[in-house]
Order: sequence, then C-alpha cells, then structure tokens
Amino acid sequence: MSVTNFRRFLAGIAVIAACVAATPTAQAQSSGSSGSSGSSAGSSGLWDLLFPESHESFIERLLDPLDDSHISIHPDLTPDLYEEVFDPPQIGECPAVVAVVARGSEQNLQIRPARYSEESPWTSNGFEEKNFRSFFGRMEKHYRESTGESLMKDVYVMGLNNIEYPASLPLSSEGSSAIELGTSISSGRDNVISAIDRFESATGCTPKYLLAGYSQGVLIVDGYEEELIARDQYLGTLHIANPAQQVDDPTLVGHEVTTGGLASSVEPVEDNPFKVSYCLPGDIVCDRSFEQFSAAGSSIAAAQLSTGNIRPGRVHVQYFVTTQPWDEQIFDEVASWIEAA
Repeated sequence: MSVTNFRRFLAGIAVIAACVAATPTAQAQSSGSSGSSGSSAGSSGLWDLLFPESHESFIERLLDPLDDSHISIHPDLTPDLYEEVFDPPQIGECPAVVAVVARGSEQNLQIRPARYSEESPWTSNGFEEKNFRSFFGRMEKHYRESTGESLMKDVYVMGLNNIEYPASLPLSSEGSSAIELGTSISSGRDNVISAIDRFESATGCTPKYLLAGYSQGVLIVDGYEEELIARDQYLGTLHIANPAQQVDDPTLVGHEVTTGGLASSVEPVEDNPFKVSYCLPGDIVCDRSFEQFSAAGSSIAAAQLSTGNIRPGRVHVQYFVTTQPWDEQIFDEVASWIEAA
C-alpha cells in the first residue's frame, strides 16, 4: 500500500471509529475463568436469580455461532474457559477446507470458538470474531435448510491469532496510530502462509484454503491466491468491506462503488471467478464517495434518517450480523466453492 493510500485509509477509518464509539457496547458479559456463566444483554437480574443458567447450557450457547449475546472470552484473559471450548483438528483429522480468516480492526474481545456443524469434530479457534462467526453460522443454516445437509462439517475456520495478526487500530494514541496500524498489517501479511504451514505441520493435512478478510483484514489476506494456486490448494477469496475496494472490480456484490475504498488506488483489478467482494450501501470504508458519506450520515440521527437502519451510523459493523439483501447470494457462491472441494 502506498503512503498516500495508507494516510487516506487512516483518515477515513477515524470517521468509522467515531460512529462506533457513539453506540454503547453490549453490557452483559460472561467470564469463564471461574467456571461461572453470564447472561445476554437485556436479561432480567431477577430472572437470572430464579433460573440460573447451567454451565453446560452456557458452553452450548457460547459455541453456537448463531448466538448473538456478548460473551467476552480470549485465550490470554480467560484461559481455562478457552481451553475448555477450543477443539482444533488433531493429527489425521483432516478437513477438506480451511478458512484462513483475518478479522477487522480491534476485534479482540469476543474470541469465541464455534462449532459450525453438529457433524464437525472440531471448533474454530475463535479469532474469526463476530462478523465471520455470523457469516459461517448463517451460511451453514441456509445450506442445511436448502439441501438438508451440512456444508461446514468438513470445514475448519482458522482465524489469524493475536500474535500472528494483532488487528490493531489505536486511534486514541495519536502519535503512534500509523506506526501501530502499519505493524499490525505487516505482521498479519507476514503470517498468512506461515500460519498455513504451521497448521499443516501440526496436523499432517493439506486441505484447500479459503482466504477471508473483513475491513483491515482484507489487506492481510489479499494477494496470496497465486501462491496457493501454485500449491494446488486454493479454494476462493471473500473480501468484506474492503478499504482498497476498486470501482471496476468485477467480483463486487452489494453497493455499486463509484469512488473506491479509503485505501484504493488506480491499479487494475483482475477478474477472479473464485472471489467475492462485498460492500454495503452507506459503508464509507469500501466506497468513500460523497453519496456514501451522505448515506452514512454526519451524525447518529442523520444516519438513522438516511438509511433507516436500526443501528444508525454503524453500517460498517453490520455485515452478516443483520440481514441484508445480498447475503444469500454470497452464501450460495461460497458454498459452491466448498462443494467443489
């Protein structure tokens, strides 16, 4: 990424951060370091006292990718709970597909391993975070309702962890923001193939790989297709809210981009039949056009009036968390790649 594009990305992402900061975080959190269970946001304290949730029920809910309650879990902060629910493939347990996922900026609080199929012997490592967690969970549900079969039973979701890719965007520290963001991106890019190699060394498996990135995460996984093709291990690429989104991208689904993302350049885009790039109307990260800024709104109230969205001003964080008209199109496309594997 050029210096100009990098600065453009920083300036634009600050707008998104302001919108995100304006909406309160879900207050109910569950901590598992002591084996206790928590309640989802909005639950009645009296109800919890009268009908406490069992630990077994809590673990089942934690692993359910369609459960949208806020549960704070991280291997460094709640190691006992994380160890209890993290169940990766072992030697000889080879998935047909591994999704290598790079999460969005600062998605470091809900590292929730998920079991995406009742028929799957493993859980994800949780570093896909909530947007991809919802994506894979909803895609499995959509596929099962359409076919009666499980799509994700032979797919392992492997997010790049906090050592491989910090997913940092420290806007609060003005002097170091650009440096830390640059370090986050360079670290992630350096570790995409090495994370794949470590997985193969630990399991003895050589699966096909789906490259998936959201927001900053797109900048991490983008460009590794050729290397995986050379290894005969490439499945496809999913970009969500690409800050380097190009206007003429033939893989684009959703909003018709008119200007380009916050870090876009004039480099030509090659057509890839195994790639989908998703941009929502009102998301200025993947299209910095005047119309998008207008749709996003200059304030929370303006955004609610202009988009009609129940979570005003936060279009960028809504991918697959709320239902959008193009979701099923993307489910079907990615599912077709997995079927072929």
